[in-house]
Amino acid sequence: MEATARNHGGAFQPTRRLDVEVASICADGHDYQLVQLNSIEQVLSIKPQWQALERATPDRFDYFQSFDWCYQWCLTKFGRDRKCRNAELSIYALFCDDAIVMIWPMMVVKTRIGTKILTMLTDPLVQYANVLVDKNLVSAEVGREVWQVIRKHAEVDAVTFNHYPSGSFLDEILSKDGFVEHALSEASILDLTAFETWDDHHASLSRNQRKQRNRRRNNLHKLGDVTYEVNFGGSKKYAERVQIALEMKQVWLAKTGRKPGILAEPDTETFLVGLAGTEVGPLGSPEGALVHALCVDRIPVALEIGMVKGRHYYSYLGAFDWTLKDYSAGKVQIEAAQEWANSVGLEVFDFLGDSADYKEQWTGASQPLHSRSMPVTALGLPYCAIWKSRLRPQLKQAYKNMDPDKRKVISKAMTLLRRPSAGDSSDRDTKLNSLDKYS
Repeated sequence: MEATARNHGGAFQPTRRLDVEVASICADGHDYQLVQLNSIEQVLSIKPQWQALERATPDRFDYFQSFDWCYQWCLTKFGRDRKCRNAELSIYALFCDDAIVMIWPMMVVKTRIGTKILTMLTDPLVQYANVLVDKNLVSAEVGREVWQVIRKHAEVDAVTFNHYPSGSFLDEILSKDGFVEHALSEASILDLTAFETWDDHHASLSRNQRKQRNRRRNNLHKLGDVTYEVNFGGSKKYAERVQIALEMKQVWLAKTGRKPGILAEPDTETFLVGLAGTEVGPLGSPEGALVHALCVDRIPVALEIGMVKGRHYYSYLGAFDWTLKDYSAGKVQIEAAQEWANSVGLEVFDFLGDSADYKEQWTGASQPLHSRSMPVTALGLPYCAIWKSRLRPQLKQAYKNMDPDKRKVISKAMTLLRRPSAGDSSDRDTKLNSLDKYS
């Protein structure tokens, strides 16, 4: 495919492909070069520039475009001579001089019927679609130019963006392209800057809320010595407790009749365990991946995997010991996590975009999210117009609202239908790397 460049007059002109260079764009008095990265070696080669861009972008909701998140996923899927059968790297970086001023981490995946989709890297593990961008050097107009070049260059049937924040740079440059998913979505947020101390926040709760929280804590203390720890990515305890959290989550999914999905895949554990974290980051507060552990007599009864970028905390995955479900250990742990976030100077506690009634009890604000899909070929049109924007959200909501016992029956039937025949190792390998979101 021939790349394109834009001259000062605004018309597209052919240009020669130079390795992974996709296009040259001249705008706003700057010369930009857009390149595509499609190997783990290329990703590693821009680590310093990628991380420098992270430090220069104070925007919220962009941890899932950070170098560590993206590189660890690439390492898990493509490192050490591994091959991910149904996903190809397609990361776009915009250079201005020698600096990277925009990173758009994406990948190409195939559906079961062969439709090729360009979507955010690490989907469905990624929680927010977004781009890392230096807005001082990249205007919305240049961003739209980049988007149009990527769309033409990708050689796919459709492009999808799931859960991008309203008002974000990505929201601005996508404009009204394609089809919007017909399902309202929002992230539940607790603004930690709204109060000076945790005691102030506790005092602002209703009398009934305070009584409930005190009762939960007191009941848990009857079981033994209750302690709370935070372990950061890279430590032995972090790795051990991520594994325990995923095991606890699998029990909860089974007991409530939900599909294990990508959380059950060995690659997911490998990926999450590999994430880095530190107690003191560039801003003097925690940064990167961590795990909270609420323990009784030193044994974890509730865990939460989370991430921090720029004083924004992402509550990624919570889990608890199912045998202690009547003690509400998970809710005690949430309260402890929010108190910790306040104590270390974080500003936002983000429950992410998966809606749940309990989240309203722990937050006071919300961030609207959008999902959008754009067809590129005739094959991509029904995928976007029918499946992605209408049918899939309806089926997903119906499944979510279903009685747990009925969900168990359906989940078991789906597992049997998808089970490979005996000895079919190639099919097992494919399912190990499956991305069920696109099936």
